[in-house]
Amino acid sequence: MNASGDLSGIWQLVVEKLREKYSSTFVGLWFEDCKILDLDENRVLLYIENDFKRGVVQGKYAEEIAETIEGLLGFRIKIEFTGDPTLTAQTVTRREEEENRREEKNSSLPGNIPGSKTAEFTFENFVQGSSNKLAYAACYAVASNAGDKDYDHIGDMYNPLFIYGPSGLGKTHLMYSIKNMVERCFPDVSLIYISGEDFTNQLIEAIQFKRTPEFREKFRRADILIIDDIQFIANKTSVQEEVFHTFNFLYEDNKQIIFTSDKPPKDINPLEERLRTRFEQSMIADIQPPDIELRMAIIKQKAKNLHIELSSEVVTYMADRLKSNIRQVEGAIKKIAALSFLDGTGIQLETARAAISDLLTESEPQNLVSDKIIEAVARKYSISAAELKGKSQAANTVNARNVAIYLLRSLTDLSMIAIGNMFGRSHATIHHSLAKIEEQIAGDPLFEDEIKELVSEIRG
Repeated sequence: MNASGDLSGIWQLVVEKLREKYSSTFVGLWFEDCKILDLDENRVLLYIENDFKRGVVQGKYAEEIAETIEGLLGFRIKIEFTGDPTLTAQTVTRREEEENRREEKNSSLPGNIPGSKTAEFTFENFVQGSSNKLAYAACYAVASNAGDKDYDHIGDMYNPLFIYGPSGLGKTHLMYSIKNMVERCFPDVSLIYISGEDFTNQLIEAIQFKRTPEFREKFRRADILIIDDIQFIANKTSVQEEVFHTFNFLYEDNKQIIFTSDKPPKDINPLEERLRTRFEQSMIADIQPPDIELRMAIIKQKAKNLHIELSSEVVTYMADRLKSNIRQVEGAIKKIAALSFLDGTGIQLETARAAISDLLTESEPQNLVSDKIIEAVARKYSISAAELKGKSQAANTVNARNVAIYLLRSLTDLSMIAIGNMFGRSHATIHHSLAKIEEQIAGDPLFEDEIKELVSEIRG
């Protein structure tokens, strides 16, 4: 987000709040010429040109500024200070992610995952539904029985455990939940959590510096070994061999082994057959994309965690569009809250549309969805697509055109200007068409059913 006027307005509100506590002279000296360069759902980037002033403000007043901005935006956000006027929040985020990756790679304890946010992932805040309940139950059983000395009664059922499904559906949340529960409830249990990529990198490093025995000892002394994104080892022969022998060592010693992947074992290629066989002897649970009810529950839970109130209309709109990646939800909610503040309005449907326009994961490109809408409406009202987009004012054609405009606005994230360009009409005309259809839907149940049937046909 980088609307300079809006960002300037936010900082002026911060300055006004600071004046309630400090003198005008003090505020003028330390805060007035500061500038918000950028703001996204994670951080505010505050520019202070003078190095000395920046050091004082960052050292003494950062927390106070963060709390003030939190009060204005409605959610917690990190403050970053810079003397570089060209920097953006995204640049800072990328640098931070690179640093985290370097820290994780260099860590001597593979079970220690950098970043305090991992502690937020628990079984209690994992939203269950039909698409993930088996994976949840298996992971919970493993974690809750980790300290049981007589583990065989459950270990045979859930060991090894193989969880697979597309990215962003909660696999890593479940792995962190196991890690956090075991560390909290069973501190004597040795748990190692590592990604397939980091396992590979650490093995390469061990071979390079002739520390392979230490590498093997580190992983083979684990009571629970979790390797996330195991599909990364495909086509890496030496890594697969190491995983195979580590697997055998731990399994024969009745230690718990857990893998996650974005695909089932049979689809990880190329993969040694002996290792594929080991994976397939696991208790295998998949996580599928959530249905709309589960997506709505997840959005409500995320909003509650962020202390942000969303209307049912906004929740339904988001759930209908953010279909395949749960990771998008939290960022989308934060962005909605920030946009609503900048616009000076509450959280409206238009705010949600603007906030998630760049996050949409529709399976079809917008132009194909638009074409399907035009074709379906033209077929429904027995007119041609050319007539629908033309200038005819015949009652049936005008009604069909209004329906098409309404569906384009509802089922795509095209702006009213973009829709107007499709039909050669002004923004005001498009707005009138939308209002007309909304009025008809509210007053005519049969017409409402007609619209629902069209929506079902367009979505297949």
